[in-house]
Amino acid sequence: MRPGLRIGVVLAGAASLLMACQLLVGVKDEDENLRPVEAVVDASLPDSEAPACVLARPPGPPDSGEGSPANEHAFAVRTVKFEGFDDLPNAFDFDSRCSCENRDPEKSQSACVAPANPCGEPPSDDPEGRDLGGRNAFRAARPFTATLENNDINPRFVNGLTGFLVRLKAYNETPNDRTVEVSVSISNGIEKSSKSGAVRTRDEACGGRAVDGGVTPAWDGKDVWFTSTGGTGSIGHVRDGLLIVDGANTAYEIQLGGQSLKQTRSVFVARIERTPNGLKLHGNLVGLVKAADLLGVVGEFKVPFAGLTKRICEDPTTLSLFSKPICDNLDLSSEGDPASRCDSVAIAFGVDAFEIRTEPGTKVECPTVDSGVAPCPVRSCVDELTDAGDAGDARPD
Repeated sequence: MRPGLRIGVVLAGAASLLMACQLLVGVKDEDENLRPVEAVVDASLPDSEAPACVLARPPGPPDSGEGSPANEHAFAVRTVKFEGFDDLPNAFDFDSRCSCENRDPEKSQSACVAPANPCGEPPSDDPEGRDLGGRNAFRAARPFTATLENNDINPRFVNGLTGFLVRLKAYNETPNDRTVEVSVSISNGIEKSSKSGAVRTRDEACGGRAVDGGVTPAWDGKDVWFTSTGGTGSIGHVRDGLLIVDGANTAYEIQLGGQSLKQTRSVFVARIERTPNGLKLHGNLVGLVKAADLLGVVGEFKVPFAGLTKRICEDPTTLSLFSKPICDNLDLSSEGDPASRCDSVAIAFGVDAFEIRTEPGTKVECPTVDSGVAPCPVRSCVDELTDAGDAGDARPD
């Protein structure tokens, strides 16, 4: 497995649940979603290992377009969509393997030891090598995930109770720029609303309370947000109006709801749009998520069918909706070792981010508070497969 860009995604806090795996992202079958942004032959592999197909990777830098170091834009994510947006690429190749149809039958069918047949139905990758394990797993869960987005995730962003910030530096404001700087970080949410001028107190910023005093974002480009408590930067480019980040050894953390999730080897493809209130980013974050981490985060969300009073990990019926599909579709390895077990899937998160303001000195450090709620005793499907020996000791052929 070749590391691409590492992007960690933070869905804020929870995190020690590790058991069954299933999905909460729907996946579409439209042909346009399977077309590559730009397909390239992976020439870095030895001839004996080179795939007999063209692999789907994001497009490289444009031939022209000088940067503008003085320019800087800051964005706050307003909404997140599991599975990504259909009008942008939401799947790529992460393991330098072609589809089963195009792969040399003498070579292994997976770049890790898969718990299921990677060339089954549906296959785990398409003719350009896009890794579809996550898409397959989330295929049937879209109505459920939409409920989570609308009730337990996006309201926190819309109301400014928590933040996921993106900064774009050195952008020349044209459709093509060979080099830009992109950083992703978490935030304690809005500090000051342009609508009311009110300021959120430290307790409000750290406690995630219901907003009072009119401190809600106007989303007009003038809201001031707390500066990040950390962040990771990458070098990207803009090509034909698309912001593209495809770097190695980069990890981003994205705050989402009340949980935290790490996404690695990720690709960020976003359309830069101009609005009356500044720029807007409409994009997909696509990358690897470990099954154990995904289940830990999903388990801490509230069950939408129980009045949001019970966690998913406390309801076996609901948890079961997320377990088997993930376990059955593991097709990537977080270790990058062909001999390791497949423990991850590639998942896309769509984000709509709007331009905001940040001001020096608005950083808020929140104390660690014990919620008093014990984490659910969730185990990952990787643990279960290891115990049962179902993953097999030999690589599939």
